[in-house]
Order: sequence, then structure tokens, then C-alpha cells
Amino acid sequence: MEQDLAYLRHLAALGAGDLHPFGAAGTGALIRALELRPGCRVLEVGCGAGRTLARLRSLGVAADGLDLLRPMLRAARRGSPRLRLVRASAGALPLRNECYDRVCMESVIGFQGEADARAILREILRVLKPGGLCVAAEAVWKPGVTPGAAGRIHRSCLEDFGLCQASEQPWCWSDWAREMRSAGFQVIAASPLAPGTVAATPLLQRVAARLLREARLLASRRLRADHARFQRMLKRHAGEGELIEARLFVLRRPPHGLSDPGPRQALWRSAPSCSPEPLRE
Repeated sequence: MEQDLAYLRHLAALGAGDLHPFGAAGTGALIRALELRPGCRVLEVGCGAGRTLARLRSLGVAADGLDLLRPMLRAARRGSPRLRLVRASAGALPLRNECYDRVCMESVIGFQGEADARAILREILRVLKPGGLCVAAEAVWKPGVTPGAAGRIHRSCLEDFGLCQASEQPWCWSDWAREMRSAGFQVIAASPLAPGTVAATPLLQRVAARLLREARLLASRRLRADHARFQRMLKRHAGEGELIEARLFVLRRPPHGLSDPGPRQALWRSAPSCSPEPLRE
């Protein structure tokens, strides 16, 4: 069963942001781990409604955003018209090699299947400059979760929401670190993400009660009905968060560069610019 991202499309219609572990507090931890410097060029993969991207740009760095969902990109554009956005899959970035000093993502790779996760890691490695950092705040399975439990929860979340809380395979943080090293990264850290005293909340339970009061929701019968339906489903999945933890992965592309440019790298090497294409409505 493939992801259709129905729940994320619903959240985009609401203009919801910070849909990742620990919300804005988690983003603060991610930004600190990026070790931003003057002149840094940053790519946010899975920028969603653009809140993290706007925070990055407020720090004076050149930050571009990429997302697959048009509704999320439109929400980002409404919130900050000057953002530089591109619509694309994280596993096939329309960017040249070695364009960025930093790449960041929040709740993007942790729920991917093996093949997609490996493709995303390869692409991020490719667009990073040698010595560049990738920081990812992700919800992953806790150690000891069985393949049966991971598969069952994965399937039921796809049926109800069109996406899942964590990967189909029961990879915990150490499994993800292994895959990241296999992709060519140096794994600097894979720390539990626990900024301040904010309670951890899985991606699918990040809809705050305040959304019920938003004018756009109240004005739309369809949005009200969808919201009520998803809320009922969330109650059925509430206990699953106990099997998931938030981790902050800090990865570095080795400073010596890539030893074996793959076919996609060769494809984009001759591209005239590493600037993302503008979002076309």
C-alpha cells in the first residue's frame, strides 16, 4: 500500500505547521545542531508550511525549501511570499552536486521504507558540499519493536491517514545510523530529542485544539467533517506513540568528497545552476 498523504493534505488545508517531534522546541534544537555560519546555504527537505524555513531565513542564511505536496508549499508561500520553494521528491532532488552547506529535515525520512530512505540519503549526500552537515529530527521505533508490530501499525496508519508514524521495517536509531553510514555519511550524533520539558508527540498527533477555532476550518463543512474523522482515528492510534521515540541525527559528508559519483550525480553535474526552480501553481 502506497502513501497518499491524505492527513498531511488535510493539515495543509488548515495551515498547520511544526508537525514534527517537540514542535517549535524541536526545531530550536535542530537549528542549534546545524552550526550555521555567515554565508551558509541551507536546504530544508520536507519544508511543509514553511515555519522552520522562515526561522532559518530570519537568522540571515540563504535557505531554500523543498516539499512534495503543493498544498504545503502554497501554505508556505502564504506565510512568507519571499521564500524560495521547489516541488520535488526528496529521493530525486532537481539540484546539482555540492550546492548546500547544510541540509535539514523534520519527520521526513523516519517513516520511509528501505528503498526510499536509501534514495533520500544518497541525494542529500550528493547535494551537500564536502564537510557539510545534515541534521534530521525524526520519530523512529524504539529498540525492541518487533517486525510484526511495526508492520501492523504501519499498515493501519496507511489505511487511516495515508501516511505512517514510523517505517514499515522496525528500524531503531542504531539501524538508521547504520544506513546513514552505509550511504557515505559520518554519523556525528544520534541523540534523544528532548528539548526542555515539552512532551514528545508523534507526527500524527500534532494537531492542536486551536485548529478547531480557526476561521478557515469553521467556514468549511468539508474541513469540519474531515477533522472530526481524523480525530476519531487518532484516538484509535493513541497508544502507538509509546513505541516511538524522537532522535536528532547529525551527519557530516566526508570532507574528501564522493569517491564514486553515481548515475544521478553525473546526470545533474552539467546543470547550469544549483538554484531550485520556482514553485509553479
